[in-house]
Amino acid sequence: MKTQTSNSTPLPSQVTDYVNGWIHRNADLVVSSMADGAIYIDKPHPLIPKSRMKAHLEQVAWVNFPDMTFETLMLFGCATARAYAWEWALRASMCGIVVGDPKNRNIYCEGVDILTLNAEGMIERCVCHIDRKTLWDSVVH
Repeated sequence: MKTQTSNSTPLPSQVTDYVNGWIHRNADLVVSSMADGAIYIDKPHPLIPKSRMKAHLEQVAWVNFPDMTFETLMLFGCATARAYAWEWALRASMCGIVVGDPKNRNIYCEGVDILTLNAEGMIERCVCHIDRKTLWDSVVH
């Protein structure tokens, strides 16, 4: 994992737990990095509160892309601003949302998750930005 932080400040454990939770498909680790009342934003999905995040990961994200993996392109942030960015590349060869044979596709899409931490250092807001056109084009072709 390539990482960079401003002022050489180490990344908070909640940020690395969030990233590692996605990379290792560990919903409990992702959820444990989030504050009570935290929200995950991944449009066009509705806002996902922490209380529904585990279900979203296990019943939506990982079902629709059962073999997806993530490569960290960059992970950086600012402790003073309590804001971090995880730039990633998603790869998969199967997609559960396509009618017909969803196997043997070459799915590749880049995105970034913007993480905002509260005063206690827990993630209070996660905003996922993904190139949905690239994702959709690689899913349907």
